Amino acid sequence: MVELDLAEVVPNPDQPRRTYDEEALKELASSIERHGLIQPITVKETDEDKYLLVAGERRFRAHQLLGKESIFAIITAGSPDEIALIENVQREDLKPLEEAEAMARLMERHRYTQEELGQVIGKHQSTV
Repeated sequence: MVELDLAEVVPNPDQPRRTYDEEALKELASSIERHGLIQPITVKETDEDKYLLVAGERRFRAHQLLGKESIFAIITAGSPDEIALIENVQREDLKPLEEAEAMARLMERHRYTQEELGQVIGKHQSTV
């Protein structure tokens, strides 16, 4: 685990979540302010000496709301789009359309079948 400046972290343009509840973000920020960050964000190094945000968009935004300058992170070598979708799907908090769009994007980008994508994200083919 490393501590990164928020300015070094860039949002993932392929983030499956498209909408954020501002009140829920404020609640998360309040929780982080009181208890600290319980789970670090996940990032991947980029070629531009920055870090692509892979998982933890809400935690990242909560840190920004709090005016914090740094955040704890885990650096991954995995596929950013796969990890971002897995984290959100396993938590089951994406809206159905967001989940479907993210799955379609993964299938197209990696030429996955429904069965292969199901194996990647840990869901049955019928769910995909």
